[in-house]
Amino acid sequence: MLSFGDGYAGVVPIGQFGELVEVRFLKVGASGEWTVDLLAVQDLEVVKGLSFSGSGDTVVQYNGTGGAFHIVSEGNGGFVVTFDDGGIAIPPILEFGTYDGKQPVPSGAIVIKIDSDGKW
Repeated sequence: MLSFGDGYAGVVPIGQFGELVEVRFLKVGASGEWTVDLLAVQDLEVVKGLSFSGSGDTVVQYNGTGGAFHIVSEGNGGFVVTFDDGGIAIPPILEFGTYDGKQPVPSGAIVIKIDSDGKW
């Protein structure tokens, strides 16, 4: 469930990483206009290389040679980055406030979920 008082724009997954989820319906309650776009994994933005930026919540694909992401967050609230490659356990980043660190990632296809209230 997502709940936002002043509007929301972002990309979030349905279900948890690693789970096959059958979604039969979505319930939306809003006092104004709203839009929901459902995307398959192959329709997510694909990041190339170990550098990309944005803001807010998103889910992206990485399919590269591996290495270390240098991750910086300028938000004031929670900052959570999770990685799913379908098998290898990649530790999540769970921080509050600003963050500046490195995260090694293996080669191959990885889905990256970013939850942030600011720029990253």
